[in-house]
Amino acid sequence: MVDLFLNARLSLRATFFDARGNFRPLPMKACGLAEEQRMLDSHFVECASAELARNYSAEWNDLASRALEPNAFLEPQFALTLAGFDSGGGTPLFLLVWEVGASSVRGRLIALWALVFPRTIFGRTVKAWVHDFCCSGAPLLDKENGSAGLELIFRWLKRQTGQICALSTVQLLETGPTFALLYEYAQKNRLPFDVLTQYERAALNANAIGANAHDSISPKKKKEIKRQLRRLNEMGCVTVGQAEDGAPLRDKIEAFMVLEAKGWKGRKGSAFLNNPVYLVLCATRRLPWGVKANAEYIGSLSMGE
Repeated sequence: MVDLFLNARLSLRATFFDARGNFRPLPMKACGLAEEQRMLDSHFVECASAELARNYSAEWNDLASRALEPNAFLEPQFALTLAGFDSGGGTPLFLLVWEVGASSVRGRLIALWALVFPRTIFGRTVKAWVHDFCCSGAPLLDKENGSAGLELIFRWLKRQTGQICALSTVQLLETGPTFALLYEYAQKNRLPFDVLTQYERAALNANAIGANAHDSISPKKKKEIKRQLRRLNEMGCVTVGQAEDGAPLRDKIEAFMVLEAKGWKGRKGSAFLNNPVYLVLCATRRLPWGVKANAEYIGSLSMGE
């Protein structure tokens, strides 16, 4: 995993917010370059608030299903819910890159990135939107047109942003295709491309494993899991199940959060339910527990008397 800083050297133009801090959309400006004009004739970039982006949930879900690299945190059910309250990451704006449709203005969505823009004239960096419930700032890019989508996002930023001179994002997989496209863009445009931090973290790519998840476990680990299940059965009745969506999925996640709060995280004050704001949100069931986030189900193990 890496955190990135891309100095785009963007020009000094207008800002995204009015004096009261309200979002102010700006029109796309034309350019005289023939190559760029051809791209603009077939694609366009839209900057949308969460409220406006909600209207494109179907197209957004379609993009997530064919993304070059998945980002569960940027799927619409999850992102739009968290954009509706203060989750510690600022107010995002969503940049959407559309193909021009034959019968309508908007065709296929080929790129989407949630960004947070500075609200003052002194801000110089636009940041990928991350928050307390999200760790990855990676964009969603169409696996066939990801390069064009990324190119159009940066061209839009160059024309439309005000004092912005750099873009930063966090927790991109260094060996992943999104990192490769960002690096390629920086090299092509002779822009500084800096890896601020680099570290390893536990991760499971469920999409890569798919139905063969059981085969990815070593024989030694399988033997150890069976031993642990036998020990648990000696203490009580152990059941293994799964929940796919709706109320069963929500109940399993809420049960896990209660379990977490009863353990060492709860004693250290770092459990999810230790935060009073999140506790209220969970109690009122306003969090997006119904989103599948690139997984078909959540597994559970419970033990009764």
